[in-house]
Amino acid sequence: MDPGHPNRLDLHSLVKSRIVNKRFPNWPGVIQNAAVSPLIWCFAAGPALLALVFRNHQWALMASSVACAVAYSLVYARLVRFKWG
Repeated sequence: MDPGHPNRLDLHSLVKSRIVNKRFPNWPGVIQNAAVSPLIWCFAAGPALLALVFRNHQWALMASSVACAVAYSLVYARLVRFKWG
């Protein structure tokens, strides 16, 4: 397997197969793939916003980092186990 080639368990592929494909089954594959990006952007905006809000508060940044890691793990686990979408 090529290291630059994504597998089917990366977050982008999971969101596409578990959420986007189910919500928009009649869309062409290229459009379904592109529709994943706004969802991922929203998910990435949370930690970025927290970093901006708490930029001068070290403990809040550390707590936010832990909270984001836990949230990512929970979302990923639900996507892998077919319990979303």
